[in-house]
Amino acid sequence: MSKDQFQVTMPKPDLANRLARNASHLSMWGDNPEALSLIEQAIQFDQVGGLNAYYRIRADICEQLGNDGPRSAIKLYQQAICYKDLGRYSDSKIAYLEAFALDRFFLWSANNYAWMLATESEPSVRDGNKALEFAVLVCKESYWNCWSFIDTLAAAYATSGDLKSAVGWQVAALHVAPEQCKNEILEHLSKFQTQLLEFDIGQVCKSVFHLLAQHQNIEVVLDEPPTCATCGGLGHTATRCSKQVGGMCFFC
Repeated sequence: MSKDQFQVTMPKPDLANRLARNASHLSMWGDNPEALSLIEQAIQFDQVGGLNAYYRIRADICEQLGNDGPRSAIKLYQQAICYKDLGRYSDSKIAYLEAFALDRFFLWSANNYAWMLATESEPSVRDGNKALEFAVLVCKESYWNCWSFIDTLAAAYATSGDLKSAVGWQVAALHVAPEQCKNEILEHLSKFQTQLLEFDIGQVCKSVFHLLAQHQNIEVVLDEPPTCATCGGLGHTATRCSKQVGGMCFFC
C-alpha cells in the first residue's frame, strides 16, 4: 500500500489522558452520554492507553447506560489470550471474533486475531490473507496512529508474501511508536531480513539498513546484504546468479 493511500498519524497520549479524566468526572456526576463520548475520543487518540485503562472506563460507563457488551468483549478477549497460550488456537480464534462482534469499537480483539494468524508458529493457524484483512481494518479504524496495529499490519504483509510492504510498514511503525517500544519493532524488523534475502530483494534490505542507520537513538541490528561476486548485484551470492547459466541477472 502506498503512502498516497494511507497517512500514518501520531498518537496523542497527553490529550487522551486529559479526556479520560474528564470522562471519569462526568460519569461520577451522572452525565454518562457525554462521558462516553469523551472516553471514546481518548481511546482514538491513544489505543495503547485504551488497552491499559480507557477501555475499562468505557465498559463501566456503558454498563451504566445499560450496555454490557463492552465488558463482555473484554472478558472474551482475555479468554482468547489464555486459549492461545494453551495452544487451543481454534477456541482462541472463536473468542477473538466473538469479542469483536460484541464490540467493534474494541479493536484489540481484531488486532490480536490478525497477529495470531500472521505470526503463530503452528502452520495450520497462519492465514496471511485473513490476517491482512483484519490488520488493515484496525489500522483504518484507529486512523493509522497505533504503532502496535501497524506492527501487526507489517507482520500480515510478511506472512502473505509481500515483504517489501512488510518492511515499509515496519519502518512506519518506528515513527509512531514511543521510544521505549522501538526496540521491539526493530526486533520484528530484523526477523524480516532473512526472508528478504531468501526472496532476493537485497536492494530493499539495503535501503532499510541505511534508513535505520539514520534514525536517532536506534541501534542498527541488520547486516549489509550480500553482494554477488559475479555480477555485483545485491541480495544474492554468486551461486544463485543467473549469469552463471548464460542469462541476464535480474539484479544488474
